[in-house]
Amino acid sequence: MAIYSFNAGIVKRSSGQFVTAAAAYRAGERIHDETSGLTHDYRKKHDVDAKEILLPEGAPEWMRDRATLWTTVERVEKRCDAQLARKLTLAVPVELSPAQNQQLVRGFLHEACVSKGMVADVCYHALDSHNPHVHVLLTLRRIDENGFAGKERAWNNKAMLEGWREQWQEHTNRMLELHGIHERIDHRTLKEQGIERIAQVHLGPNVAAMRDKGIASDRADLYAHIEEQNEELSHLVEQRDALDREIEELEALYNLGEDDTETSETTESTETKGATDAVTATSTANTATANTEGDADGISQEKAVFADEDSNGNGMVIGGDQPHPLFADDSAAIKVAVSPVDATTQAVQGQLSTIGAERYEVMLTRRREDGKTERQMRRWNADDITRSVPWLKRMNAQGYDVMLRPEKNQGYVVLNQLTKQKVERMRADGLDPALVLNTHQSRYQVWVKLADHAIPQGEALAAAQIMAKTYQCDSHSWQYGRLAGFTNHRTWRREEEQAPFVLLIETDGQVPVSAPQLREDAQQRAHSYQSTGDLDVTQGLPKGLQGRLLEIDQPFKSERDAAEYEFMFWYHKYFERFGKPRDTSRTDWKMCHILAMRGFSENAIKAAMRHQSPDEFQKTMGTFDQYVHRMVARVMRQPEVIARREQLLQDRKQGRELERTGIELDR
Repeated sequence: MAIYSFNAGIVKRSSGQFVTAAAAYRAGERIHDETSGLTHDYRKKHDVDAKEILLPEGAPEWMRDRATLWTTVERVEKRCDAQLARKLTLAVPVELSPAQNQQLVRGFLHEACVSKGMVADVCYHALDSHNPHVHVLLTLRRIDENGFAGKERAWNNKAMLEGWREQWQEHTNRMLELHGIHERIDHRTLKEQGIERIAQVHLGPNVAAMRDKGIASDRADLYAHIEEQNEELSHLVEQRDALDREIEELEALYNLGEDDTETSETTESTETKGATDAVTATSTANTATANTEGDADGISQEKAVFADEDSNGNGMVIGGDQPHPLFADDSAAIKVAVSPVDATTQAVQGQLSTIGAERYEVMLTRRREDGKTERQMRRWNADDITRSVPWLKRMNAQGYDVMLRPEKNQGYVVLNQLTKQKVERMRADGLDPALVLNTHQSRYQVWVKLADHAIPQGEALAAAQIMAKTYQCDSHSWQYGRLAGFTNHRTWRREEEQAPFVLLIETDGQVPVSAPQLREDAQQRAHSYQSTGDLDVTQGLPKGLQGRLLEIDQPFKSERDAAEYEFMFWYHKYFERFGKPRDTSRTDWKMCHILAMRGFSENAIKAAMRHQSPDEFQKTMGTFDQYVHRMVARVMRQPEVIARREQLLQDRKQGRELERTGIELDR
């Protein structure tokens, strides 16, 4: 939609600025400044669609040459603190064509500036994009037949600038109306317009590009925060307007006048009660209808996302021998109930209260059409997340998956891609999940609470691998899980009519009875691997490398087991040294490179990566197998990997003791 943006400023020598550089940049040209001896070359700039110089009446023709015009200005202005030019940046309507926008800008500049005696250097940028805009440089001196005369002080009047702002609004709205476009702009502030919204900051191309790449910046965070606050303001305004309308309707319905008699008031009140009862009955019927329409795969976000409720209306917690309705034999669909509280907020609060962390990391991930991944991460407490639900909904609607994990280790292990039979097996084994989420169709994500406190990361990794092997699922010992109440965007599901919502099925929050035994097994496994594999960061290959395949002593029965555990081990080392990786694909590359240099087979490396890579986005997008294949193939083609593996093969053939090589663990 058309927006109002009119920015004015001064090019000043006291700020180290050159008007020749400003002109060259805006026009995408090369200009040599004879005064300073500098050459400003911006010919590689590609977003300049058109450029022109508008001259006032009586101006010499040499001023139409951009380089001559502005080098003359640099030469004429002698002072070290001289003001060289006035600069304007105008946002033009996206609804108009490039030719129409050029006509609009010319008309405005002729009336507001050129007719007063200013020279206007106009450059049109990105007219066919979503951000069309115009840069203007204006001279500050009067023009005569010989060139520049004295400074015109009246042009610095603030009232003139305010007049320009209003003139730009009038010219723009007139052009929009001329071409049958209903959009309009307003030069007044939001407060003057009576609009209850916080003025947004301008990101600029550099900050916007950083944000698109998932790079955090203070300005982008401020922009997102203002968006979030405006979303909340909009919601509050809608609620207020709805209440105002309801009050007006009730007042009109009762129509209580001072001259009404007691009898008429009683009659009218009785009629009103009947009308109100009719409305209530209709609402109840609609609610009953809504209660029968939702299911696990097509549930609306306006409905509750709990599978069932207890007698107090809270998210259901199953205890004792009572079977959970999700896992009953006749549970073809999950019954849902309309909640007076926003359903997504209810689900989020239920999940956060169960986890009980002080702070969380909320990760938003989306795959763009060009194949690049967009990531945004926020560190919030539970209240921040609850207040941000409207913003998270909007981002989710734009294709972002909403992921969550505690900022600090809370003793949880996350398992993905479980069937209801596997969840029942976990229950039978005494590993009742603290959280159960239905992520899509008959697949579930569970959060298993190993302890009420933080546990060593190596122990969590080992426990995750044990459970993943036992129940044949994906493990994410310290990676992100799903946040309930939001759409699960998956590439392979996009052909379906509606993407599934992540449903909060169970909130137990307790440490299962078999957790101590699992932790003991995990501790032994981690200790056994470190002692048997001799995996010190400064040491080389683990003991037990025999023949072409790597075989490690107990508890590993195959090369794949050893590769998988070593993949986890080095990820843990990376985590301890550098913290949580921001770019998981780069860390995946490093882990695969280590395994390849240690002599693991290509298939073993792929298996380890499939089970232990924390790249949740690749897994949820359904492209993980291709991602693994491409990454391992590229690693195997690296010259240093080829040379090292050939050396290992020669050592094996000649029966020599393997050379121990150090591993450089870097970013």
